[in-house]
Amino acid sequence: MQDLKLEDIHFKRILMGGFPSYSKNIPLKPKFDRIIQIGDSSSVQSPLSFGGFGALIKHLPRLSQAIDQALSENKLKSHDLSLINTYLPSLSVCWLFQRAMALKIGQQRTIKSSRWNSGWLPANHINKLMLCNFAAMSFLGRKVLEPFLQDSMQAGPLAATMLGMLLQDPITILRVLFQVGPNLILTWFLHFFALISYTALHFIFSPLRNAIKLYRFQRMLDALEWGSGLN
Repeated sequence: MQDLKLEDIHFKRILMGGFPSYSKNIPLKPKFDRIIQIGDSSSVQSPLSFGGFGALIKHLPRLSQAIDQALSENKLKSHDLSLINTYLPSLSVCWLFQRAMALKIGQQRTIKSSRWNSGWLPANHINKLMLCNFAAMSFLGRKVLEPFLQDSMQAGPLAATMLGMLLQDPITILRVLFQVGPNLILTWFLHFFALISYTALHFIFSPLRNAIKLYRFQRMLDALEWGSGLN
């Protein structure tokens, strides 16, 4: 390699690994009594940011309090433990971003045109999408950018970002809509409306956390807090 000239080196994109991404039934619920998944195995974090030990550290306060109460009150059946890692709209809305950057074979053109790589998406589609995303968030300010970087999707910042992206580069956003298809877009909007609902319910019920100590009620409050991204 040391004897080669720079112009003799041909760079190729190599996929070294992949992140599994679930669009349904996340986080993964326990299937057995007295056993609960944590970290990567529970799918409680977006695969676009971090997982494993990082996800465990972020969720450690919630998990430690919930597991402590489950042990204290003998709530160790699978249906009880499933309340610890329940549906989180703030996590489910992240799935569309992963899907938007997971192009199907033949959708994207490469730099060199041939009958095998003449897709309808431009070669720099992903770069343009990410540039549009961060340009919109940068314009909207820290209150929008910070939750995204911390992987805590919130209804207000997310809505502002999506609108900003549409105004910033409508052509790229329209390409994304055609790329993922109407069924997936509709599914995403259902998760987004759930995110709005969880946000409203969080503000209504969170003042009752110290007043009602019931296991199920506490897990509902956890779900509303983390499901709204306001953790």
